[in-house]
Amino acid sequence: MRISTSMMHSNALSAMMRRQSDVSKTQTELSSGQRVQKPSDDPVAAVRIMQLEQSKSANTQYGATINAASSRLSQEEQSLTDTQNILQRVRELAIQSNSATLNAADRKTIVVELGHLNNQLL
Repeated sequence: MRISTSMMHSNALSAMMRRQSDVSKTQTELSSGQRVQKPSDDPVAAVRIMQLEQSKSANTQYGATINAASSRLSQEEQSLTDTQNILQRVRELAIQSNSATLNAADRKTIVVELGHLNNQLL
């Protein structure tokens, strides 16, 4: 087989074109900061990237759910604390009203306060 000058030029031109393509691809990777521009660049890496993006999205959703649940639990805890305080005051008033030293006006005041406490509970 004979190697002609035109064949050498053709091979050299083909090699230069491949290198130019490689340089262009490397420049695109550098400018975007991403090694995989399209799935055909690296199919295995593209699949892994999609899996990681799905995991990231799921984790973001989990975080939002955790924040919402935490906020709701804080509100419920505050409601329970308020209820506990009201019931403690009702207990105190019940013990106080059991005293024989109270007159009708004192008992009426206790009834009014119990009404307010009842409204707070509701």
